[in-house]
Amino acid sequence: AIDDADGSRYDYSYDQIVCMGELLSTRIFSFFLLQEDLANNWLDIRDVIRTDDTFRDARVDTVYSTEQAVQRIAPLLSGKMHVVTQGFIGATSDNASVTLGREGSDYTAALLAAMLNAECVTIWKDVEGLQNADPKEFPNTVKIEAISYHEVIEMAYYGAQVIHPKTIKPLQNNSIPLYVRSFLQPGMKGTRIQNEVNSIFYPPLIVLKKDQVLLQVTTRDFSFINEENLRILYGIFHALKIKVNLIQNAAISFVACVDHKEDKIKPLIAELEKDYNVLINEGVSLLTVRHYTPEILFDLTRNRYVLLEQKTRHTVQAVIK
Repeated sequence: AIDDADGSRYDYSYDQIVCMGELLSTRIFSFFLLQEDLANNWLDIRDVIRTDDTFRDARVDTVYSTEQAVQRIAPLLSGKMHVVTQGFIGATSDNASVTLGREGSDYTAALLAAMLNAECVTIWKDVEGLQNADPKEFPNTVKIEAISYHEVIEMAYYGAQVIHPKTIKPLQNNSIPLYVRSFLQPGMKGTRIQNEVNSIFYPPLIVLKKDQVLLQVTTRDFSFINEENLRILYGIFHALKIKVNLIQNAAISFVACVDHKEDKIKPLIAELEKDYNVLINEGVSLLTVRHYTPEILFDLTRNRYVLLEQKTRHTVQAVIK
């Protein structure tokens, strides 16, 4: 399909080209292993992972893909053969190459583990395991030894660059533990992610999303933000495919915190201003802390102006500037 890639179909062409990198790099790795006397079988994962034609973010047909995994991969593993294959890519029913979106390689590993009833999955990264915060943003982070799938999904939902929720789902559904370990320090234990983690005290789990926009939408006729207005507002965000990171509504106002993406924000404001008044606060950040304490919250918001704050028993979120 790479032969008919062209600029008029960007997403399609992107996938046809990008997939070649995955195929070539795994071929090279397979031959390297052979050179080191480690027998292996190279497999084109596009023969296994069947998807729809949503290029750059394809959805997997798990029923068909499972059948292919059982037929093509399981016999090799039963024969104690190492298999080298690709992550991140798949193919449509008419053999067009696709990519699986953000964290597609981790997602492929999780899918294959579930399809083949694996004992566990190990993802090798350049960090020693999951940290309680981004060490690039916060000093004195700590490694998490063990964490539940529920906590990881919560962190990912709030914007942490950890394990993508779509990777978690097939593992959690099949009770397969996931290990995150460092290829720079392979002897280190890393982090274990599993269904339940009993008797563990989590440190504060901190997520900071920068480059946010806080929108305040108010009714022009002072009518309440009731179910009908909420339906309209949610419909606008849904139609423009904008994820809302934080929501709060009062009698006549609706407040939403969203990522600051110019190609999304301008049409959103234009649509909202047809029927509502809109105030915009740019250059804000969204701070989320799971398992917070008053002391850690005070420390994290010190010398910052808090525009909006929401708390539950386990989680606090604050829009800060």
